[in-house]
Amino acid sequence: MKLSVLVVTYNDDKHLEECLLSLRRFDELIVVDLGSSDRSIEIAESMGINVHKHQWVPAIELILSDLTGLAHNDWILRVDPDEVLPSVLVDELLAVEANDDYGMVTVPLQYYFLNQKLATTAWGGIKDGSRVSHKGRTILETEVHRTHQCKEGYKTFKIEFSGSNAISHYWVDSLPQMFSKHERYLQMEGKSRHSKGERFSWMQLIKQTLVHFRFSFIQRSGWRGGWAGWFLSFFYAQYEARAWLALRQYERYSIPAGQ
Repeated sequence: MKLSVLVVTYNDDKHLEECLLSLRRFDELIVVDLGSSDRSIEIAESMGINVHKHQWVPAIELILSDLTGLAHNDWILRVDPDEVLPSVLVDELLAVEANDDYGMVTVPLQYYFLNQKLATTAWGGIKDGSRVSHKGRTILETEVHRTHQCKEGYKTFKIEFSGSNAISHYWVDSLPQMFSKHERYLQMEGKSRHSKGERFSWMQLIKQTLVHFRFSFIQRSGWRGGWAGWFLSFFYAQYEARAWLALRQYERYSIPAGQ
């Protein structure tokens, strides 16, 4: 399979060099920068990569469909600048046949919190990352925290976890970074949730907050994940509560009455 790789950066220099080095074997590597003030652009250009400049946006979902137009190949691998691909996964991706039945490929993904692998909570264990998509066979969501979907008639090919082929996703390097990123996401949650049909109620806020806490703390064993497991389970629940409040705010001030 011929893949164009898309990496969007914004002050992400900590893991960027390792990230880009892990992608050098792919057919095309595209880096888009949203106005970094750190060494992100310098790192990419020092590796011979032409960096495309784009005005800052709070989430790449807002511009992802436009950025895919930069790619020369139909298949696009989206990689975050805090992610590193193991060579065995690169081998597997390059070996995937460009089957006409497929619109997406999922890959194994391992989250890191403060440089430690997460085994528990909602983010723990091996996840299926929807990172590879075909330009004409996939619906790219433009709202935060929405999953891309195959168009009707196409399927998803899953690369199974083999023990050493998971992307290392260095999700949180510091708590201030984590809080800042999620505050930015919360500004978009109201519109995102309203567009997928959710409507605010205090009952749903209470119910979903408890459901999310139970999922992370009990079902995903956050209770045995040390202080990080406890902290992340409470964080997961409070984010859900605040997202519902963001929906309430959006309904009250950002849309015409009756919609």
